Amino acid sequence: MVALTNSRIEAKAIATALQCSVQTVRRWIRRSHTAGDLHDRPRSGRPALSSEEAKLRIVAFYCQTQPLPDSGRWSLRWATRRLLADPTRVGVSPSKSTLHRILQSNRLKPHRSRYFLQGADRLRFSVIT
Repeated sequence: MVALTNSRIEAKAIATALQCSVQTVRRWIRRSHTAGDLHDRPRSGRPALSSEEAKLRIVAFYCQTQPLPDSGRWSLRWATRRLLADPTRVGVSPSKSTLHRILQSNRLKPHRSRYFLQGADRLRFSVIT
């Protein structure tokens, strides 16, 4: 935004090109001139309770662990109960809604699959620490 402004392009044209509001363009230009700081400010809200590593382990558990016997697919309730019964499997015991948010953020829908997803190479899916 700042480079485009320095090239004498109007704020309205920059906002259209970047798909943001004119007010946002002006705010970033003002920030760059006054503070020289081009980083986002801290956002309000509750901090995440799960680390990225825990989220990856939850995804791996949901995609690679076989569901209950004689069942080809998971449900969020079954996965939540299993993780609550044995939280040492992934290190955390998320609620059903947390599990749903984690899977949704990764665009995973293994509950819609007929069979569980079993990786052939378990080392390839392990979390590197």
